[in-house]
Amino acid sequence: MILSRFALPETCRALERFRALRRPRLLIRAARFGLADYRRERDLRRLLGEAAARTGASRLDRLLDLEAGIDAARCAGLATYRPAAHVAALTALMFEARLMMAQDHRPDATTTAASGPDQGPADATGAGAA
Repeated sequence: MILSRFALPETCRALERFRALRRPRLLIRAARFGLADYRRERDLRRLLGEAAARTGASRLDRLLDLEAGIDAARCAGLATYRPAAHVAALTALMFEARLMMAQDHRPDATTTAASGPDQGPADATGAGAA
């Protein structure tokens, strides 16, 4: 993975953790489908509570930790596992990671002239693999 030279180290680590996720195809498809109805303020507050106000990388780390706990319950076959909560966490992860990647690749005043008009930011709502 190549990130912008301007990316913060914690951003790179959070995105690397996100890209390393391997989950069942059905969960991923459901989370991608959920992106259409995702409302950031409402859903982050429901998932993270007060932690929703954190910065991008720490918010993504918190979501990754939350999802890891949910996935551990899934793998262990615990009765407390809720697929809807898992899909909600994965949907939020996808949205936040795409948003971070789009912000990381946004051209600034020093790179706009060099990169040309055809190279804009990544699409935060539908581009990239999760």
